[in-house]
Amino acid sequence: MEAEILKTWYENGSSSPDTYFVSRHSSGRTAEPLHGVCDYELYPLRKSDVDMLLYNMVWDFIMDRKASWTYPYLLFPADVGDDSMVSASILKYPYLIADYDEEPVCAGEGGVIDDSEEAYIKTCYTAEWNLSGGQPEVTYRKKKNFYENERPLMGDNTPGLKKAISDVLAFIETRHADVGDWKARLQLSLNMLETKANELHILHNAGLYDLDALWTMLLNGGHAGVQLFHVSTTMTCQLHRYAMRMISLVNWMEGHDR
Repeated sequence: MEAEILKTWYENGSSSPDTYFVSRHSSGRTAEPLHGVCDYELYPLRKSDVDMLLYNMVWDFIMDRKASWTYPYLLFPADVGDDSMVSASILKYPYLIADYDEEPVCAGEGGVIDDSEEAYIKTCYTAEWNLSGGQPEVTYRKKKNFYENERPLMGDNTPGLKKAISDVLAFIETRHADVGDWKARLQLSLNMLETKANELHILHNAGLYDLDALWTMLLNGGHAGVQLFHVSTTMTCQLHRYAMRMISLVNWMEGHDR
């Protein structure tokens, strides 16, 4: 039976002037079109390979942001890169919405006020499936408050992601591994990074939603080992760091960094 292909919300554009970024090739960090962006296609994603909770979380974050979110970040806690930025209590979640605030915090005996206005996590939300209506819908479970955390810095790790992709391609090449269209997808992702293409499209082709399918193909092809572990963990980490910045810190509706 032929695999079902996911129809993505950012692929074909929109007639709404508020969502011009969807069909544009240029970076979402500028409202002005960029010249010299490479021609590209979005490779089809098999629904069975896609992390649909993550996919829907990105949609909600960009296109349907909740009124209760004050200053949200999409976080992959294990890949933030600075242990002081996330507490151990949220490291067990692969991804979540961390809602930050900068209001003074009441803490300690007697409600002593800390008026430093340092950013802290007000609330965390994790995505879950709600099956009560007959059709699966994504809902968000509110976690307890976290007042001890600073907001991650999230620098632009484009060079790190380029190197990680190049290392995966070199691994595939040296092992003569059969990975379907992944070689072409990753090479195209490199070209898109070089020419500052639409970051949502880069994340799509580089495998934000279905990268585990590549690792499964390599494992099933007999390529397990320390080297695969190294290139796969590095690639996943760099891709997540890129996603955190480009989804959390780009104002997609207006075309600039948030």
